[in-house]
Amino acid sequence: MEAPKGEGGLLIAGGILTILAGAVTIILALMVGSIGARFILGGGALALAIIGLILGVISIVGGGFACAGRNFGLSLTGGICATTAAIPVCRPVLLLAILGLVFIAVRRSAFS
Repeated sequence: MEAPKGEGGLLIAGGILTILAGAVTIILALMVGSIGARFILGGGALALAIIGLILGVISIVGGGFACAGRNFGLSLTGGICATTAAIPVCRPVLLLAILGLVFIAVRRSAFS
């Protein structure tokens, strides 16, 4: 994957942080869906797991587009989904997602 023209360091860092936040969200959503549905919460845990999976996949796709420097709208959407999914998960993941979103938004001019 080629770096975008000019200074692509922040953009690639934002994409990688968004991908990491999405991956952690997917892992935790699978854990909540498998463990929580059986023992603790029932159907509510399954609904939370499905929402977490969807937001995690969108954030990974958006992070990939940010690393490639294409489609600012989808990259920003991925950062927003990573931030939204990370709010109930844990604070370190939320920090990754917010930093990724800020880095993507700052480098808007680098998108083709």
